[in-house]
Amino acid sequence: MIRTLVALLAASTLFISPVQGQDNPTSIVQDEAYSSEGNFSDKHSITIQVNPGVTLALSGGGTRGIAHIGALKALQDADIPINGIAGTSIGAVIGGFYSSGYTLAEIESMVHEIDWNTIFLDTPQQKSLPLSRKSTQSHAILEILFEGTQPFIPSALATGQKLSRLLVEKFNRAPYRPEPDFHHLKIPFTAVCTDLGSGERILFKSGDLSEAVFASMSLPLLISPVEYKDRYLIDGGVAENIPVHAASELGSFVIAVDVTMPPTLGEAPFEPWEIANQVTGLMAQEQNNKLLEAADIAIKLLPDSLTNFTFDDPYLYIDMGYQAMMKAVPAIKEHIKQRLLMEVTGSNPISKIIIEQNGLSIESTFELAAESYLKNEELPKLEDIQSDLIKLQAQPEIHHAWAQIRNDTLTYFLKSNPIVKDIEITGVTQLPVGELIKSLTGVSAISSNLRLSDIDSEAVLRAYRDIDNPLAVISKTQIDESGTLTITVDEGILNDIRIEGTHHSSSGRILRDFKLKSGEPLNLSDLIIGIDELYGSNLFILVRATLVNGIVTIKVRERPSPRLRLGAGLDSDNNGRGLLELYHESVPFIGGSVSAWIKYAEFHERYELTYRNLAILRTYLEASGSLLSSRTEYHYYNQKGQRTGLYHFERLGGTAYFGQQFRTWGRIIIGARGERIRSDHLSSSPELDLRRFFLRAEYDTRDQFEFPTSGLSYNFLLESAPSALGGDISFHRVHLELTRAIPITHRFTFIGKLRGGICDQATPFSEWFRLGGEESFVGLHQDEVSGRQLVSLRAELREDLISKFLADAYLSILADIGNIWEDLESDVNSGDFKQSFGFKFSLDTFIGPISLTYGHLFAHNNLEDRDMIYFNIGHRF
Repeated sequence: MIRTLVALLAASTLFISPVQGQDNPTSIVQDEAYSSEGNFSDKHSITIQVNPGVTLALSGGGTRGIAHIGALKALQDADIPINGIAGTSIGAVIGGFYSSGYTLAEIESMVHEIDWNTIFLDTPQQKSLPLSRKSTQSHAILEILFEGTQPFIPSALATGQKLSRLLVEKFNRAPYRPEPDFHHLKIPFTAVCTDLGSGERILFKSGDLSEAVFASMSLPLLISPVEYKDRYLIDGGVAENIPVHAASELGSFVIAVDVTMPPTLGEAPFEPWEIANQVTGLMAQEQNNKLLEAADIAIKLLPDSLTNFTFDDPYLYIDMGYQAMMKAVPAIKEHIKQRLLMEVTGSNPISKIIIEQNGLSIESTFELAAESYLKNEELPKLEDIQSDLIKLQAQPEIHHAWAQIRNDTLTYFLKSNPIVKDIEITGVTQLPVGELIKSLTGVSAISSNLRLSDIDSEAVLRAYRDIDNPLAVISKTQIDESGTLTITVDEGILNDIRIEGTHHSSSGRILRDFKLKSGEPLNLSDLIIGIDELYGSNLFILVRATLVNGIVTIKVRERPSPRLRLGAGLDSDNNGRGLLELYHESVPFIGGSVSAWIKYAEFHERYELTYRNLAILRTYLEASGSLLSSRTEYHYYNQKGQRTGLYHFERLGGTAYFGQQFRTWGRIIIGARGERIRSDHLSSSPELDLRRFFLRAEYDTRDQFEFPTSGLSYNFLLESAPSALGGDISFHRVHLELTRAIPITHRFTFIGKLRGGICDQATPFSEWFRLGGEESFVGLHQDEVSGRQLVSLRAELREDLISKFLADAYLSILADIGNIWEDLESDVNSGDFKQSFGFKFSLDTFIGPISLTYGHLFAHNNLEDRDMIYFNIGHRF
């Protein structure tokens, strides 16, 4: 499946047809102007550094963009500073992470942690689903959405929910916040997007960084356009796939880092996306060439043989990017030198030299090489100025030195590096101050030769991110004459919570899932959990959040309603089965949802109409009412497991309950159920009227429903049918089911399943417990034995075969032990328990699980030794 997804990703990037020409209209998303000593954009001056830096234009290119990590590492190892980064699409992702303070090792780790098999799929995580939906989420293999009576046609394969959620979390855990704009990140940054309506290039220079990068990666056909104010934004590659012009606004020396895929058709036969690659590649080629020519240096990181359609080894991409950039390092350094030499040589003779330290003019303590210019009115020389800078910067009290030529004046700027004798941190309430001071220096005691440059202020920011505080910043740093360094921390508070995109849903329903309060500190995990749970509610096709100036804006896109869900399957016990469900969310005036549910199989029919409200009064209270009609057929079996007859139960009735949810992991409900049952079973009444109360307690933390690798599931049901309700029979019944998945290694998982139940002697046969089948007890037919007492234990050891070609593949060893007793008063002995073992091969496919199971039942009492084969295709419902 990963090959298909990567192909879709690549094909989407290739459907981008750049707007021709270099002079595309441009809008800049920036709330206010910026200035900083790192931004030397004065065209009337020349800036000279000891070690001049570069500005990077990181191109788009799908999965090939992973090579950007290697290119950045090469520049870092070559000690070439980066003054700014402009990124498009995947270039915006890598460049944004690096600019916001992540190390390259951390970015590389992210690449390996991301599940590329599902990142562009919108299926909600199992743990974020309301408990009432955990077992039903996977029933359908096809869902058709309607807007009123018209089918809803999505604008892309996905809305990008998982990608958006990932970016929100990662960028808000980064050390540096993009406030007041992206120029105040660790490295100044710009993200390039495109206005879908006009084709206008959009440069994000302020706002929410995750939103900017998400828009820059919104690949046509793969991810829906991002709504931003009155615009719809798509991948920046449409306007400027190699963002050279955007980078030139950040710095004067631009390196175009190119991972784009040129048009290379290859040999027939051609896949559809390969044809798209060729067509759109030809359309983009001219503009890409012009952009590469506009850069000071252009570097191609990868060979054409590595296409956008393959992503087998990220280490290979990173290493190739590193090698390509390292090979170019000598040329980069020489080009920078010649560029500066040309600028300096073309300047005016120097008639005035100024040394400025921390904004104040000072006298030099040694003779400067450039002072000879004053005597002879000579033109400045680059080597002389850099020699002076090296001498100035070599002094321990100087942290950084650079020079600037403006007209006939040469100015040396010095940034002090004073001795730090003591450290004070103010504004801290959430962390131990002593630990923060230790993190600043790396030692517990301050040494006598500690200087300001030895202080790692980023460690303070990382400490706050580790406790889920995304807002903390260092608002002020100052050192007094006594050598006391005072660092003032603004821990930040949540100023406001806003909501955008609602039409039918209430703000209260949305805010219910977020444990956020204005005026209090913001916990990032609470924000992410809220996003997951709100998306898991199935009310929205996209839930994302922005965080700007302490204001959280929850941006949603409501799910069209009604929707039609279709399911199908095949198994060895019930033969074929089909499912049709018509579902409507947000019922007018009363809220909640209504669904009509139809299941048809050879031995089972079910028709159900249900109203459910999972957020009564915008709380975690829930209620439901349903009408049900069903017919289920069972078989009689002899001791050899052969079918000898058939009987059925027909049910017609209704159920209502009220309960309390505990976020998404648990609930307790109480309710009532009444039904009329008709049967042709030999020992059952032909017609019964049953009425009961029930109490159900559920708990589920499994990470997956079909193939869990961790988590616990608990289901307790108590039913009571007292005579006061007016039913034909008074009885009581208790049932318990417990499942635990325990990871042993990354490939092996142990799953234990315990079932137990007991009902009184008056309980009618229709309500007895049943045992047998692939999911219950191998070696027995489905529901082959029944009784009033049940004890069953299953142990499963499952191996992940690490097969990704068609589907995830698993091999399991099964062992079952248990029994069922007809008589409530029967003595339970160790010899009563049936035993079986089996093997199971499973595939997790897009149509649901496919399994083939062998089971062997050991002879027991009146049951003979037997072997059975089971198969199943599709979700069970």
